[in-house]
Order: sequence, then C-alpha cells, then structure tokens
Amino acid sequence: MQSRTRQAATRITYDIAPVAFFSTDGNPWSQLQLYNIYRLVLAGALLLVALTEHLLPKGIIIESQLFNNVIATFTVVVILQNIAGYMKWPDYEKQIYLSSITDIVALLLIIYASGGVSFGLGILLVLPVIIPNLFRPGQFALFITALTVISLITIEMNIQSQGHAQLSELSMTGVLSLFMMISSWIAMNWSGNAQHTAHLAKRWGLDLASMSQLNQAVLDQLQTGVIVIRDSRHIQQMNTAAIEMLGNPEDWLDQPLGSFAPELDAWYQHWSEKQRPKVASFDVNHQGAMAVRARFVQLGVRASETSLIYLQDTQEEREKLQDLKLASLGQLTASIAHEIRNPLGAISHAAQLLTESDALSKADERLTEIIITNSIRTDSIINTVLNLSRRKHPKRVSIPLKSWLNHFYEDFLAQNKLQDD
Repeated sequence: MQSRTRQAATRITYDIAPVAFFSTDGNPWSQLQLYNIYRLVLAGALLLVALTEHLLPKGIIIESQLFNNVIATFTVVVILQNIAGYMKWPDYEKQIYLSSITDIVALLLIIYASGGVSFGLGILLVLPVIIPNLFRPGQFALFITALTVISLITIEMNIQSQGHAQLSELSMTGVLSLFMMISSWIAMNWSGNAQHTAHLAKRWGLDLASMSQLNQAVLDQLQTGVIVIRDSRHIQQMNTAAIEMLGNPEDWLDQPLGSFAPELDAWYQHWSEKQRPKVASFDVNHQGAMAVRARFVQLGVRASETSLIYLQDTQEEREKLQDLKLASLGQLTASIAHEIRNPLGAISHAAQLLTESDALSKADERLTEIIITNSIRTDSIINTVLNLSRRKHPKRVSIPLKSWLNHFYEDFLAQNKLQDD
C-alpha cells in the first residue's frame, strides 16, 4: 500500500455580510429592487389620482397645486432611484435610507395637501417607516420613525388650526402614529433576531464544513480503505486508500458500488440478505487481481441505515506472515548452527592435537591441515548465519584475492583427490 501524505488545510473566515431576509439567493439588492417596484406602483397610483383629481369631491384636496407637483416630482425621483438600484450606485445602505426618506417626505406633503389623514393616505407611511428598521436597524432608523410621527402630528394639528379637519381626525393621527412606532419596534427586534440567527447559521455551516474536511483528512491518512454506502447501495464517501484499492475510479460519488467493484457489491448484497449482522468479514478478490478483506459494519439500528465497508489489502498481511516465517527460520537456523559449533570445535581441537604428533606421515599432515582449514571455514559460516539471525548489519571486509584463490584451488584439489597438472 502506498503511503498517502495528503494534507487538508482549511482557512475559515467569519466575515458576516448583511443578510437578506426576503430573497432566496441571499442578495440584499434583490429586496431593494422589490421595494422599488412597490414604489413604482405607488407612484403610478398617485399619478392616476392626480390626473383624476377633478372627479373627486370638492374640498378634499386643499392644496391642489402642491398635491400635483409633489406627485409628479415623486414619480420622477422614484424612476431615477429605480435606475440607481439596478446600477447599484450609491451603496446599498445609502439607497435604503434615501428611498425611505423620499417616500416619507413625499407622503407627508401629499397628506398635507389632501387635508390630513382623512383622505386615507396616512397608512402608506407605515412601510417606508419600517423599511430602515427592517433592513438596517439602528438608532438612525428609530430617529426616522420618531421624526415621521412628530411631522405627521404637526401636519394634522396645522390642518386642524386652519379648520380643514375635524377634531376626531387628530385621534386617528395618534392611533396611526402609535401603530407606526409599534411596527418599527417589532421590525427592529425581529430584524436583529433574524440577523443573529443568520450569523449563527453561517458560522455553524462553516464549522460543519471545517469538520467535514478534517474528517476527510483523517480518513485519507488511514491505511485501511473506508467506504460509506447508503441503503440504495450507492457510494456516499470514500477515503484515498479505498479509491486506490478500487482502481482510482472517477465520478464515484452517488454511483452504485457494483459499477466499480462488482465482486465487493456481490458480497455486500449477500451480507444484506443475511439480515445484516452488526459486523461481518469476507475475503474478496477485486477484479481477479487484488485480494482484499472487506468488513461490513451497520450504522444505526435498522437494516435500511447507512453501512460502512472497511477494506484491508491482504498483501500486507501476507508480507507480515512471510516476515514472521523468515524470523522463525532464522531462529531455527541459529539454533542448529549453535548445536553444530560444539562438535565442530571438538573436531578442530582434535586435528590440532594430531598436528603435534611426530608419527604422522606427510599425507596425514595434509589431511589434518584440510580438516583444520574446513573447520575454520565452517565456523566462519556458522558465525555468518548467527549474525544474520541477530539481524546485524553486514560489514565489508577486504580479502587478498590471489592468496584466497590459491587456498581455494588447493582445497578443491584435496577434497576431490585430483592431481595438479
């Protein structure tokens, strides 16, 4: 199994951008464009009222010139602000405040020109008042709300002083002002809670992504292959070891296991049909070449839950077994060599004693010399075997080749009883 040194480095930042609450794509400009569309519709409706002013009962519009001029100006400004919204200039926050302030000022002037809240346009102030508290909650948004309420009450009192409105309309103005204050407070609190929840969700999402990458990095460092299988026998996740064992398949995510490892899939199906014991192991020949040991583990308590497949290359086990056999053979060889050394020492000692005798002929002396030489050689072989069994590092030794060849030549002739021609 090849070693895997993949390193997963995850860099996470927690820069929380403004959250859009009414758009599915998370783009805050889309909600501003939606508000601008509403403003275009409102401007068109007010323009229609201005064009049909002569159909209204007399006395309702107390400042006809102001009424028409404000509506015309408001329509032009709304069109320009729609264009600015599509061009995204100036920035989002400035456009929110400019749009809201434009609507509030225009509606207050229209309410004044139409004789107060009795005309029914006062309710239109609610939306531009709560928009800043909804999209950009803060002290400035509350200041806009308070200033709008004060301006509305001042306008109504001014109309009352001119005798164009009844006293009961002042109470209607108070109720409308209270409604705008409560709506702004609710919008501000809801927006703050929604932003906090969105920030937490985004941070949790980043944490989950980081944890997923960390888990994948840990899995990739394992020598054991890991495959996550859904109940439909489709691959949900694999680590690097499993990918290498399956032949480095491409586009394996959400693909059936049988398309990459039919033998493994057959054993998995066999295990599934056996009512899925919690853990089971099988020896599988993958594509007739690689022998792997597959261990199936059920996750959860039901048979339809996700399963894990652990793959282990049996080649590594065979290599370990071979090493164990070689180690045992080395110990046996060392034991045999040690047992041979004792009689060999006796033979060598006896040959040395024979060389000290005066009754030996030259032929016997030669035979005795051969015994001693081969005893020394055998002892050297035994030392070599013992050193190998002790796993000592070999050492290089220089030998005089000419003299060694001469000795070998003489020993060869003596052992085979040949004559030197």
